Amino acid sequence: MDIIFDLKNAENLIKQMDNYCQCMQKEATDLLDILEFSGKWDDSQAQDFHHNIMEISNNLVQAMKLESDYMNIYQQRVNELRS
Repeated sequence: MDIIFDLKNAENLIKQMDNYCQCMQKEATDLLDILEFSGKWDDSQAQDFHHNIMEISNNLVQAMKLESDYMNIYQQRVNELRS
């Protein structure tokens, strides 16, 4: 089996992954904004809601870090193949 390096597709994948990370970052920010505005709610489930939103936000941050690490490694491999 031959593996062929396609620079155009590799660069396209990097751009898509970058956009994906930016969207996840925006989602995490939006979730934290919800928490900021929900502080005024007088609801018996507010504490559970805050906890769940923080868990989702933390998961998004972790996923973003892993995607970013993968993207950096992938970029290094693309650069190695270019040289």
